[in-house]
Amino acid sequence: MALAQKLEQAWYGDGRTPGWTYPLSWLYAGATGHVLLAGMDPAKVEEYIASTKLQPLQPLTITDVAVLRRKIEEVRRLGYALSAGEVNVGIAAMSAPITDQSGKTIAALSVSYSAKRFTAKLRQNCLTCILEGARTISRQVRFLR
Repeated sequence: MALAQKLEQAWYGDGRTPGWTYPLSWLYAGATGHVLLAGMDPAKVEEYIASTKLQPLQPLTITDVAVLRRKIEEVRRLGYALSAGEVNVGIAAMSAPITDQSGKTIAALSVSYSAKRFTAKLRQNCLTCILEGARTISRQVRFLR
């Protein structure tokens, strides 16, 4: 198989969605999932928790329901999520909600990075950019409807 075909296959996977997809069953793991759960109606979050086995994807994945609930509340309070090593060992992430005109979370803007190389100052700078980026996208989404 030619390199271009291998790259295309890797990018398109099963042909339906470009790139690697984040399974909905993994919302309990990582910053993106935490932001999406925090943006859900509390009853829907409880429905998700009741129907999902919190399996360890990595040693640092949240697998305790009480810890996950506290994490969701923290994300609601802060307006963003941080995670480290929950989905991939050595990878940390931050995520912020993208909202529609009603304030409902419809997506998340995230960045992943090597946890070892990320200083506190760089993390803060990236967080500032992620939050501003999510606000900007949210404003643009509101104009599309």
